[in-house]
Amino acid sequence: MKVGCTFILESNFVKQSSDILKKLISNYNYNSMTIRFETDLKILHKRSLMRENTSERYQGLVSNGAFDDFETFTKLSEKCKEFKINDNELIVDTTDFSNINIDEIINDINRKI
Repeated sequence: MKVGCTFILESNFVKQSSDILKKLISNYNYNSMTIRFETDLKILHKRSLMRENTSERYQGLVSNGAFDDFETFTKLSEKCKEFKINDNELIVDTTDFSNINIDEIINDINRKI
């Protein structure tokens, strides 16, 4: 932000993250946009468990079963929906990857920024 470059932050942000980010955005006079990828929680949980058990999973991100229980997973996932920087948001439904239109997403982003 100090040098004014465009960049992307990617994470499972929660409400507490927004205060820190809002301050930085204000201090450096940045425009921001949240792109939230959402799907049915049962599908998301299944994907999470599948990803957790692959050899390609970065060991620093392995949860060691912390998210195996669907109720626990749901509570933690819902916290991510509380994250809000401003009203400049784009929600992308990832339930069926074949329905995602990348060109449409890029156009939406360009219109919003």
